[in-house]
Amino acid sequence: MIDPNVFRFLADLAKDPETLRVLGLKSKADVLSESRARGYIFDETTFDATLWGTEIKLAELIGEPFDFSCSMWETMFGKSYLEYLSKVVSPAALAAFHS
Repeated sequence: MIDPNVFRFLADLAKDPETLRVLGLKSKADVLSESRARGYIFDETTFDATLWGTEIKLAELIGEPFDFSCSMWETMFGKSYLEYLSKVVSPAALAAFHS
């Protein structure tokens, strides 16, 4: 199940570069704790399913396999995975929800 609140949380983080930088070095548990502190309610299973499901769907839409050869990974260079999700995946996913 894809939960748009996961992307809203990530978009919120993208507006807070210092917290995003710090959380990019922390565990997933710390990231989920921050989401709850900001009022976003979803569990780890939903978080994972939302992110993986969306990345797989984005790869399908660009006609590429979701593996290490996927061109989406190139947009991650120089970023933490969390920063990549917040600044690359989340805006694309939120745009899709609003179209």
